[in-house]
Order: sequence, then C-alpha cells, then structure tokens
Amino acid sequence: MKKAKKVGLTLTGIFLMTISAASCADVANYSATIEGHNAPITIQVAIDGEQIADVKVTKHAETSAIGTVAIERVPADVIKNQSVAVDTVSGATITSMAILAGIRDCLKQARLDPSKYAVKPVKVKGKDETVTYDFVIIGAGGAGMTAALRADQLGVKTLLLEKMDMPGGAFSVHGGAMVLQGSQLQKSLGVTEDSPNAMVHDFLANGHFKNDLPKLALYANKLGSTIDWLVDYVGVKYNTKKGFRRLGEYTYDRVVYGYEGGTGGLMKTYLEALDRAQNVKLLTATRANSLLHKDGEVLGVEATRKDGSRLTVHAKAVLLATGGYGNNKDMLVEPAKSALYYGPICATGDGHKMAMELGAKMVNMELAKVYPNGIEWRPGSARSTSTANDGATKRSGILVNIDGSRIVNERAPHTVVKAALFKDPLHKFFFVMDENSYQGWIGGVNKRLIPPSDIEKWLADDGKHVPTFVKGNTLEEAAAKAGIKSPENLRKTVERYNGFVEQGLDEDFGRPKEFMKQKIAMDGPFYIVEQKPRFATTLGGVDATQELEAITADNKIIRNLFVAGEVVDMVQGDDSPVGANVGWAVTSGKYVAEIVAERLKTDKH
Repeated sequence: MKKAKKVGLTLTGIFLMTISAASCADVANYSATIEGHNAPITIQVAIDGEQIADVKVTKHAETSAIGTVAIERVPADVIKNQSVAVDTVSGATITSMAILAGIRDCLKQARLDPSKYAVKPVKVKGKDETVTYDFVIIGAGGAGMTAALRADQLGVKTLLLEKMDMPGGAFSVHGGAMVLQGSQLQKSLGVTEDSPNAMVHDFLANGHFKNDLPKLALYANKLGSTIDWLVDYVGVKYNTKKGFRRLGEYTYDRVVYGYEGGTGGLMKTYLEALDRAQNVKLLTATRANSLLHKDGEVLGVEATRKDGSRLTVHAKAVLLATGGYGNNKDMLVEPAKSALYYGPICATGDGHKMAMELGAKMVNMELAKVYPNGIEWRPGSARSTSTANDGATKRSGILVNIDGSRIVNERAPHTVVKAALFKDPLHKFFFVMDENSYQGWIGGVNKRLIPPSDIEKWLADDGKHVPTFVKGNTLEEAAAKAGIKSPENLRKTVERYNGFVEQGLDEDFGRPKEFMKQKIAMDGPFYIVEQKPRFATTLGGVDATQELEAITADNKIIRNLFVAGEVVDMVQGDDSPVGANVGWAVTSGKYVAEIVAERLKTDKH
C-alpha cells in the first residue's frame, strides 16, 4: 500500500509538472516603452492565453514615493481586475497613464483587443464610520507629517488624513533645500556666528517687510532645535559633502545641497518614521470636506474616502496642514496667475477654504513665491533651472534680454533677478553659455526635476517648440535659433563681459569677482536656455495667534483649529529665500504638535 501510494503521488507530481510546463510554454512576454513623467518607462507584460498574467515596470526614472507608488499599485490593480480601466494614482497621474498605455500596447502586440480589457472594476462603497482621536491632522505634507511624528513621540493619539493616494504633497517634490540656521549641523560645518536675529533681518529684507514679524521671530528661534530633532529623532540625513551653497539672500551660509538620496531619500526617511509610529494612523485617499464646529470651537472633521463612504472624526484639536492654493486659478492673482506653475496638483487651497467658511481672517492672499528661472517644459508648466544656473555662473554664463543685452547681476538674489524679469515686456530672459559653462549647468541640473532625457529632446527640437533650448556652432547661430533680435549685439555683450572678467570688476551690474574667474569662449558651441517666471508656493494664508491657532476677521480665536506650513506662510513676506518654505513647514508642524500635546496634558489635570 505504501508503495502504491508512493507511485500514485509520483504520477500526480508528473501530471502537475506537465500542466505547469504547458502553461509556461503558453505565456508570452511583450514589452513597450512609453514616455513617463520624468523619462521613458519600459513595461513588460506576460500574456497567458487571454489573461494578463504579469506586469512589470523594468526601467524608469520616476520620483521615489510618488511615481514609484503608481509603479507598485497600477500593475497590481490591472492583474487583479484584468482591466486597463483601473484608477490612476492621484499625484502620479502621468506615471499611471504611461503604465496603462504601455500595457495596452503590449495587448496589441499579442493581437488582443485592448477595448475588451477596458471594463471598469466595480467599486463597493464602504461603511460610513465615526471615530475619535485626540488630534486630527489634515494634509500629510511636510508640516502634517512632521506634526504627526512629534505628536507620536509625545504620546498623542493622532489621525493623519491625506486626500491624495500617497503622502508627501509639495514636500515630496521640493527642490532639496532646507534652511538650517541655529542647528548643530550648521555649527558643525563651521558657521557658529549665525543667529535668529540675523535670520529675521535677512527674511525681512527679502520679503520687503511684508512678513508677519512675531511669527517670523518664532520661526527663527524654533528652527535650530527643529533641525536637530529631524536629525536625531526622525533620522533625516543632509548632504553635506559639498558644504554650503552660496546664496545671495543670506548673510550667513544656511543651506546645504539637499539630503542623502535627494528629496526621495528624505521622503523615504519620513515614511519609515511613520511606519514606526505607535500613536499615528495614516489614511490616504481620504478627503476632508468640512470642519465640525460649535460656538467658535472646532470639534472635528467630516471626510470622504475614495470609495465614497463618509468618515466623521471627533477630535480635541485639528491642524490644517493642507498646503497652498497654487493649482487653483480662482484663488490666484497676478503675477502668479499668469506665471508658469510647477507645484503639486494637490495645492488647491482646501484648508484655506475650510477656514474661511468659519470666518477665518486671511492675510497676504495676493502673494506667491515667484522665481525667475523657469523653463516651460510643456505649455503652462515649468521646471526649475535654479541649481543648473548656479553651476553655470560659477564658471561664466550670462542673462540677456531679447535684444542680446545683459540686464542684471546673474548672482543676485532671486528677488533682484525677478524684479528685472518683470520689468521686461516679454517676461523672458535668455541664459547664454559656452561649452564650459554648459557643462557646469548640466552638472548642476536637479535630475529629478529635469531628467537628462528631456534635455536631449529639447536640444533635438532646437527651439521649434517650447521650450527655447538651443545649441549653435557660433554665437550668432544660437542667438538666431533662440529668437534673440540682435545676434551682433549679443556678441558685443559677451565681449564687454569678458573685459570685466579681465579687470576683475563688473562695471554694469556688480557681479561678484569670485564668479567672474572665466571668460566666455568666443568659439562654439554655444547654448541658450529660456528663463521665465515660475511659481509653486503661495504666501497667503490663515491668520493665527502666536500658538498658530486660527483667528477670525474680528480677531477672535477659532478654538482648537491650528494651522501650519503653507496654510500660514506669511512669515515670508512677499518672497521666500531658498529653503525657507520647507523649513517653516517642519518648524511650524513640530511646534503645533507640542502646543496640542501640552494642552491635552493640561486638560487631563
């Protein structure tokens, strides 16, 4: 019997192996490459008969914690539902659509009709729910995530709501700079004489004294300990290998070259910290619609999940950390309204609107952080050339107008360059570089913001479409391609600049001598890149007390409603220096969590 049983099992095993081998033989793999958000994405699809057996993204350059979320979720949803009509990941729509387009292409290669795989999955609405927490945070960007982590550390039961499919907001796509004034890190890099007072003076000058001075002082005094906490508790690692960036807005060096692993590395650190949190629950794809309130006191939040079910949250404190309103044209005024936008799609002013419904006082709503160094990578949308320009001007590289004349000190603070740009009738400058400067430009490119594949495409297009990004064997050829009216005048401008380099003095605009060490070559090739106004960050917000508790137009406190980050960004005035917005996000988020924890502790006693 044992022998017969053993033989039977062997035959069964052989039979199963035969089926498996036959199945493998029927599986065919197809591949497609589709343009993604940052660069082309290669998708491989395994087809078993008419079944989508597997989907893999085999090559991509999408942003960590944003595009990578779509890369993880979309293929899994397609396989599960056998459909290419699955939901895209909000905040990573372009990546999601590229993956779905690649899968449809592979289906066609397999001689299958993609329309047969276009049935939308049936959505089941979940149950409505009511929950209670000590603290509810609306918005899981820099301010919200920081507040949640500090609240967790202080033992506060916290719910973190995010309307997008993943946390991060503007924090996950910021340029990589954070102001470090007063931190142990700044001191360890040799800057020991900086002070909150010096920071306040720099911010007031940069923001043209439109800053909220008491809150700016709060920011300057709390910033150093916040950075120390990010390093010691959250685990943030700053990239200090190159030392500090030299920036015209600051009296002292306060900004290093980003984070280890870039902004994606910073997000990874934050998400890992949230995973470790014992007192925080994160709900994504959950949109806060309105605030629960009674007699001037906020009592919680009404929210809606992606499946349509309602979530009612009762809480002792509510924090609006919903970011700005840059992607809401109805809330914008000039010059931001007509500037190129490069911020996150989620910045629609949700928190501002919820606060206004309760009569909150709004301040500086006409202001936004407009930069002068945008490139229009597609109509209406910008990418930043800030760090690339920085790399070029360390060698040479000059800014000219459409007539080919220099118009500003290229190393001046952004506010100065921006003012010159808005005086120009076209609101457009041209960055002119020889080969040496261009290599510095390329070396300074933030590859997450401007992928190398984009630069290759723009150069190949040679100025025929947006953006203006051209190469010429001679200065005149490059100028003509870029649309500069007087190539001859541009040559004279270059010769005059080179004369200033020889004498070590810029008589026209006062460019610092340390950035005039190299002449612009007189033989090609030459490169010209457009420079247009761009913005992502709005500077208006909900007015608040020194404890960042919202107030009404008649200066009454809206009890238990707190604000942090871009919702209360009037510390900047009418402009913000490099690294200032993200520094304020983490500082204000941490500070509010501490205020809430202290109040809860007092209430218990």
